[in-house]
Amino acid sequence: MQKKKIAFVIALSVLMNFGAHVFAEDVIGTADLFIENKSVSGGYFYFEIHITPTSDWGDGDRKGLGDCSWYFAYNIAALSNPVLTYENTTYVGGDAYSNSVGISGKGVGVTTEYDDSKDGSAIPVGQKTHMYTVRMDIDDSGANSSLQWNEIDTGIFNTRDGGVAESYYGSGDTSLPVELAAFSVACTTEGVLIEWASESETDNLGYLLERKVQGDPEWSLIASYKTHENLKCEGNTSTRTNYAFTDVNVFAGDTYIYRLSDVDTKGKVTIGETIEMLVTQDVVPEVTALLPAWPNPFNPETRIKYQLSEPVVVNLSVFDIMGRRVTTIVRAEQHRAGNYINFWNGRDDQGQVAASGVYFLVLRAGDIVRSQKVLLVR
Repeated sequence: MQKKKIAFVIALSVLMNFGAHVFAEDVIGTADLFIENKSVSGGYFYFEIHITPTSDWGDGDRKGLGDCSWYFAYNIAALSNPVLTYENTTYVGGDAYSNSVGISGKGVGVTTEYDDSKDGSAIPVGQKTHMYTVRMDIDDSGANSSLQWNEIDTGIFNTRDGGVAESYYGSGDTSLPVELAAFSVACTTEGVLIEWASESETDNLGYLLERKVQGDPEWSLIASYKTHENLKCEGNTSTRTNYAFTDVNVFAGDTYIYRLSDVDTKGKVTIGETIEMLVTQDVVPEVTALLPAWPNPFNPETRIKYQLSEPVVVNLSVFDIMGRRVTTIVRAEQHRAGNYINFWNGRDDQGQVAASGVYFLVLRAGDIVRSQKVLLVR
C-alpha cells in the first residue's frame, strides 16, 4: 500500500530572506496560511496552523491535502522540543497511519504518515480550517518566540500532487506573557472558587475570566482586571503569583465551564485553558440584601451584587436624585434563592449617557426594599 507523509518541520536557523515559493510541479491553486491562537499554558507555548483555500485546486475541486511541509524559524533560546498535538485528519489523503518526532537536516521535525487508500475531504474555498496544533517547551519565559514562517521551504501539495501558491500571515515577535502553573475550581459554601497561579509573567496587564453553563454556545465575562483588583498583574515578574475569584451566581445541578485569558500591555488577549465544575449544593444566603456596588464612584460601569434568602420576584432599578427612574436593570423576574450580580453602564432605558451625579440603586425583592447611593463621575 502506498503511503503519504506530511512533514511538519520547524527550522532552527534564523531566516535571512523570504521569497516566493517555487514549485517543481505546476501551480494549480492558491491558499492563505495562518499562524493562529498563540498561547502559553503549563510551561508550554502553543500555536495553530490554519489554511484557507482562495481558489479551486484543480481536478474535481478536490482540496484534500496530500504531501505537505511546514517550516518555521523561532527563538531557539526561548523554545525547544516541538510536538504535534493536533491534526485535522478530515482533509488529508487517507487515515492517520503513524506519528514520529525526529531531527532532520533542516531542524526538528514532526512527521505524520498516511495511507492514501482514500481521498481527504475537500476544504471549501474561503473556509479557514484549523489543520494542526504545535506545542513547544518554554526554556526562557522572559524572551520572545520570534515565530515566523519560512516561505522558501513551506509547500502544500493536494491529492493530485499539484503545487499550491501560498500567502503567509501570523509571523511576529510574540512575547510569552504568562506561564500558567495551576488552574483549579472548587465548590464552596459561598460559590465556585476559581484559583490559578503563574510561574512568571511578562508585559501582563491582567486576566479575563469567562463562564458558560454546559450546553450554552456563548461565553459571558464574569470578572476582569479592569473591574477586579485581584485580577490585575504587576506587568513583569519571575516569581510565582497566586490568584483567586469566587463565582457566587451559581445554582445546584448546573455544570459551569470557566475560561481564563490574559491581556498583555499591547492589549493582545491570549485565550487560555478551560475547566468545568458541577455545583452540588445551592449557595443560600441567610438574609436578603443589596451589597455595596463596586466601583463606587464609577465610570463607565458599576457592579451591583445582591443576595436572596428565598425565591422571590425581583425588580432592580436606578433613580436620579429627583426620584425619577433612569433605567430598570431587572424587571419583575422570578429568582431562586442565591447570589446575583448585575451591572449598570451609566445609561438610561433609551441608551443615552446619564450625566455625572448621585443616583440610587433600588432593589425590590417581594416585600423587601433596599437602596444604595452611587456616584457617576464623567
